[in-house]
Amino acid sequence: MNAPNPFGWFKKNIPILAQFLDDQLKSPDVKELVILGDLFDTWIIPTTYLPIKSFDRIIANKENKPVIDKLIALAASKDIKLAYVPGNHDMSMSAGDIPGTKNFLETNFPGIRFFSDNDVPLGSFNVGTLVAEHGNRYCLFNGPDLWTNSNSFLPLGYFISRIVSYKVLKTGLEQDPREIFFKFLREFMTKPDFIGNMLNAIASDAGLNPKSKIKLGVPGYPDALSVEEIGNKYKDLCLNWEKSPGNINVPTAIFSDLGNLSFAASLAYFMQNRF
Repeated sequence: MNAPNPFGWFKKNIPILAQFLDDQLKSPDVKELVILGDLFDTWIIPTTYLPIKSFDRIIANKENKPVIDKLIALAASKDIKLAYVPGNHDMSMSAGDIPGTKNFLETNFPGIRFFSDNDVPLGSFNVGTLVAEHGNRYCLFNGPDLWTNSNSFLPLGYFISRIVSYKVLKTGLEQDPREIFFKFLREFMTKPDFIGNMLNAIASDAGLNPKSKIKLGVPGYPDALSVEEIGNKYKDLCLNWEKSPGNINVPTAIFSDLGNLSFAASLAYFMQNRF
């Protein structure tokens, strides 16, 4: 992809981000820069496009060069440490991808430190009592899915993002996936088959139907799956989440998906014995 696409989020802010990184590089007060994920994006890809499986194409895109150059300079700096913690939009798709992602970043940005757990694409940056992380681990639709496919971490939010990207590609109009998600979440969350119904509604809003195919070919999936098939795969998402370890229940995880992580963070770090 040699230019910003109509469905891409990263367009007018390229020079702003490059300038921000340059400011940190020149600042005498900054000793460490920690990026909490989603700087690289493998999710915002229309359903009719082949998915991005690595960061190669992102780094090779000449439109991104101002940002990439500043990241390389920061990683090589003797005065500033550069750390990277993955988010949901740039997390690995499978366990086998995690070492490759780490190696890719360390090769292309010599000096960068990549913080990720060995078995799942989550990480946290810790200094003394400070803990910093992306936060998607507390989100029902955006945390790594450990149950649906044994070979994949892709959560349902990945497919919702691709459906909304398809809508942007077709209409040429900017869309906020969170607004679309929240609209249909409120409508369907009390229904028995809420996952499937909600996904079908989001697809219909984008001009797709239950039989419409999403191109995949990623770990744990065939070359393509229909919207209906994906809904069926994730129908037990809430039940599986409740069985997972940790204090974050389904209502809190949904609240986190809507952008408020404060309660989940309190449960995870300050009220671990509450439940």
